[in-house]
Amino acid sequence: GPDPGNGAEGRDEESSTRREEVAHTSLRIALFTDSYLPTVDGVVTSVLATRRELEAHGHRVFTFAPEDPSNGHHVERDTIFVKAKEFRPYPGYRLAIFPGHEIEALNDLDVDLIHSHGIGFLGIKGLWCSWASRIPIVQTFHTLVQEAIPFYRARLMVPPGRTTPYACS
Repeated sequence: GPDPGNGAEGRDEESSTRREEVAHTSLRIALFTDSYLPTVDGVVTSVLATRRELEAHGHRVFTFAPEDPSNGHHVERDTIFVKAKEFRPYPGYRLAIFPGHEIEALNDLDVDLIHSHGIGFLGIKGLWCSWASRIPIVQTFHTLVQEAIPFYRARLMVPPGRTTPYACS
């Protein structure tokens, strides 16, 4: 009988055929990210690597990312730039604006799967879009939020000489 080792032993002809059929299925995948070019950080690196590998395997990938005027309104194939505001306490980071047109875009693009990279505003939009459009979602957390909160709390406090906390511009 089949050896339960690493799963490669004992495959019969039929299961090998089914595996090949699955391998040739092409998906339309939407990546939602709060960090994107021109910012370079671990999330951006992960999103770009994920996109590159999925496309190398024949999938069509669409990236939903915050617009950034500092990129010169660069147009990028299969990237949907979402209206966003600067987040002053975190340079290079932008907050997506609610509401948006992401659900309509996902339906127009006939997306099969959403992969959300984080829990910022675009991460939340990814979750909302999945629920509203009934598209399955995969969620990746690049930061353990409970361990990062102490670093953000200090930055979000009212700085000396100000009477109000930082706000989005």
